[in-house]
Amino acid sequence: MVLAKTGFRGKNYITSKLTEQKLRITKQQLNTIKQSKEINRYFYNKKTGEVLKFDLKSVAKNDEYTYNPAIARKFGTKKRIGNKAFLDPKLYNKNKKLKVILTDDGISWGTPVKLLYQVDYYILFDSSGTRYPSNKNEFLTFITETAEKKTFDNEDELQQYLEEQLRDSDAIQNLHKRAVDFSVVIERILAITENYTIMQPTKIGLREEKPLKINLFNSEIKIKDNGMNNCVKNLLYQYYYKDGKGISKQTIDNLGDGEVVTVKEITDFCKNYDIKTIAYDINKNVISRYVPSKRSKAYKSLIYIAYNNHIYPIHNSYLTRFNLPKYEQNRYISFLEIEDELIEILEKGSLPDNISIIDRSYDHDKEIAKLGISSFVFNNILYHSNEDYSKINNIAKSFGITDKIDPKVNLSNIGDYIEKLYIKKCIKSFFPYSINFNGGFNYVNDKYEEMMDKYYFTTIDNNKHYSNALYKLPFLVKTDIRLNNHKFIKDIPLDKIEIKDEFIYVANPKVSTILMPSCDYYIGYQLKYCAEQGIEFTLLEELESEQLPNYFVQMIDDLLKKVDSDTFKKIMNRHIGRMEGGFGEKSYKKFSKIANDDELKVSQGYVYKLSKKFNLVYECKKTFYDIYNKRPIRQQILFEARKIVYEKMQELELDNNKIMEIRTDAITFASKTKIKVEVSDKFGEWKEENKEKQSHNPKDVYNSLVTFENESLNENNIIWIDYAGSGKTHYIINTLIPKLDKQNSAKAVFQSDKGNYIVLTPSHSACKDYRKNKINCSVIQKYTYSYNNLPEEDFIVVDEIGMVDRQGLDLLIKATLVGKTVFAFGDFKQLPPVSVGKPLNKEIFLDLLYSEQTSLGTNYRNDFTKKYYNSLINNTDNKFLSEEVKKFSSKSWKDADSIICYKNESRQKYNKLMLEHLALEKFDIGSKIVCKTNDLAEYEIYNNFYYTITDKDSEFIEIYDGMDYYNIEPKDLSHFDSGYARTIHNIQGESVESFYFAPEDYKHLDGTMTYTIISRLKTK
Repeated sequence: MVLAKTGFRGKNYITSKLTEQKLRITKQQLNTIKQSKEINRYFYNKKTGEVLKFDLKSVAKNDEYTYNPAIARKFGTKKRIGNKAFLDPKLYNKNKKLKVILTDDGISWGTPVKLLYQVDYYILFDSSGTRYPSNKNEFLTFITETAEKKTFDNEDELQQYLEEQLRDSDAIQNLHKRAVDFSVVIERILAITENYTIMQPTKIGLREEKPLKINLFNSEIKIKDNGMNNCVKNLLYQYYYKDGKGISKQTIDNLGDGEVVTVKEITDFCKNYDIKTIAYDINKNVISRYVPSKRSKAYKSLIYIAYNNHIYPIHNSYLTRFNLPKYEQNRYISFLEIEDELIEILEKGSLPDNISIIDRSYDHDKEIAKLGISSFVFNNILYHSNEDYSKINNIAKSFGITDKIDPKVNLSNIGDYIEKLYIKKCIKSFFPYSINFNGGFNYVNDKYEEMMDKYYFTTIDNNKHYSNALYKLPFLVKTDIRLNNHKFIKDIPLDKIEIKDEFIYVANPKVSTILMPSCDYYIGYQLKYCAEQGIEFTLLEELESEQLPNYFVQMIDDLLKKVDSDTFKKIMNRHIGRMEGGFGEKSYKKFSKIANDDELKVSQGYVYKLSKKFNLVYECKKTFYDIYNKRPIRQQILFEARKIVYEKMQELELDNNKIMEIRTDAITFASKTKIKVEVSDKFGEWKEENKEKQSHNPKDVYNSLVTFENESLNENNIIWIDYAGSGKTHYIINTLIPKLDKQNSAKAVFQSDKGNYIVLTPSHSACKDYRKNKINCSVIQKYTYSYNNLPEEDFIVVDEIGMVDRQGLDLLIKATLVGKTVFAFGDFKQLPPVSVGKPLNKEIFLDLLYSEQTSLGTNYRNDFTKKYYNSLINNTDNKFLSEEVKKFSSKSWKDADSIICYKNESRQKYNKLMLEHLALEKFDIGSKIVCKTNDLAEYEIYNNFYYTITDKDSEFIEIYDGMDYYNIEPKDLSHFDSGYARTIHNIQGESVESFYFAPEDYKHLDGTMTYTIISRLKTK
């Protein structure tokens, strides 16, 4: 359902009763806004070359437009969809009692239960009003407060419950945005309970004498049968009895309760004899450990895996997973049969490797959803259920990328792997907007049925239409709304606007045409072409973008040579479809292990029953869609696809009276006699299609405005933007944090019901004050160097947001998308992140991430005024700026609190001078050093972080960052440099008592650098 929108204060609002309340205006005022004067529109007269003003209100309602063959149509009025039943009321017999049982298997918390429902909906693909029916199965998971039985006595009760659950679900909200109309139909009730247990590893009972054969670590030791009737006792006897000279047989035999020995009992046994022991589970987790201060020389260490009631001793002193050789062959098995194959191998006593799972299959007999087995490896054979895999492997061989391919690669995503061979520079955009006309152009002449029996109809379609469109693109467009300029241009006359070929514009056409079906995002070169064709439009907004070479030309040429026509079409169409991307969180299931019933009792995760003897344990994980996408390129493809059709109609000299139907890549036209059309099966050419005449109902076309403006992703997110020294850190420590601590949530202050928090900073120095005050904090790099690693806390406070790079902002966007609240503080007038080179603070992005922008306003660091700071920032006179820095720079580098340089050569020079002055070598104890790489991120040591060497020996170097000590190896020193002199970028976020600026670097100063340097001074 699409509702009318009203423009007010630069934003579009859905027109409804709530609009009056939200905008705090009366109904009369709202009507006045809706009836306000139309904005100016202009059109280009191709014959005269004039740009003329156009008054839409002066056009008669019955005027016809014949921009042949552009299929010009006036926009209709969008009808509101009535409130229809959310759930189909005729699915069940009302007398039938419906049960969804949550079984309590000794679990004292809620158990998730899945309900499978089917969503039938209509997606509005184009402005012709054509509605395409589609459906998909969705899973709804709900969790009860307690593990009690839940029964729905009748359908009405179930319907009411599901309505409450579904209406707020992400899936339904997304359909509201995409669909004209939809209904939700309960297909089946799945009587599934997914048990979740907590691991108690030290209680693992080990007794199995006929264990599964595992080949995951390449270091297991075979256990001899010593007549002990227990795998643990047999092993201990083998290790420690030693012909009666070691530990007595009776001592070993007395372990456990006779049949079972637990991991804890093994550890206690080792403690008694000072034996080093480490127990792992099958996933390499340490579940028990004992390392004596003085190891016994009489007894060897006991390192083992405890799995499925069996002890697997290993050779090594620690566990390393064995890298299995590449499987020698692969075997396709349908997804309905691959599970049976896995069970058969398990029943024969072996454990396959690399088991991969997927939500896919459904058992119709039992009416339960099944966890699909995707693939596994056994005896160097890959068993998989990917019917495309053999074809995928052949394609991969032809491109030399077989090392990148696994059973999850299919015809839908192999284009991503092939693309990487051709893309020389990143082509992804940060463009969080949906294209208004996001599909193929469809049109039916309103005289179609009238002419069916009077004329010949000819249908032609374009071979590999979308791939052809991609191939023809003059260049590729990318943008990032965080750093690219945006402006409103609706009040600027069209003849005063310089349309840039690669910029993205919001343009609103006077009427709907095949080239410009509706108000949408258009690229500059496209608008120039439309103007040349006599299409009239108004420009509303402009977004700076960049153009890159069309890397896909060579990729398409090569793919056409290497695969057959049908495979080419599948790969490219799906690859183009994936350019839309996603925006938000998604979930998946990850295999954990195969467990028998005893192992299950000490396992953590969800459980799927494979057979009477074996269970599959898995985890429910969450990840993110890539927040970057190729939507601007997708828009280019869609426009080019329409342009190809348009130019073919021009070539055939068709007008509105001859064009009967357009269906994305196909044209049906009428003629009094059969017309011979040149056809070909070659890529990008046209072929004739045998199509029967059918009755069609013409559809109205609709229009709705789009914009680059954004509503905030979280109405609680706030950013404080201030000049340097405004007391941001002081405010966070003394005002914001106490409120969060006191209430255990910021509900009363920030209208949220969450509580715990973490402070993130982009540098160690910015983090020090929080660590001194024992506030939960970390450097943001801890999370940005792991793709899906988000802070667990619900509130994220960011200090020095102006220094946060793209990856850091990606983190904050993802955190916001999962419901976390962000409070950011910073100064965008200082130097931007080095990796970006421009501030990431464009207004349309700030509006997306934050609902409010505010400031503190007071300078607590020094006596410099905003007026003085602005005089530095906006100045381009290097002589003036150099004199200002000299005023405050110390006379000698020996006396300054910090040495600041612009060039790296200067930094190295002063580092060397300081070491000589202090009589230190580069890596002596007491030397200051700085990390120059992110290769030590696993130790939480990051690029441009400063330390002092406090101790060293032949094995370890101890370094100190002012709060914490870190141990690194001597070889790691290659990642460090001397840290006495610092660059301007690196000094940001700090206060200094004094500084010395390298005189040889004065010539490089600009206003932003000068402001950054001088604002570091602390005089209060």
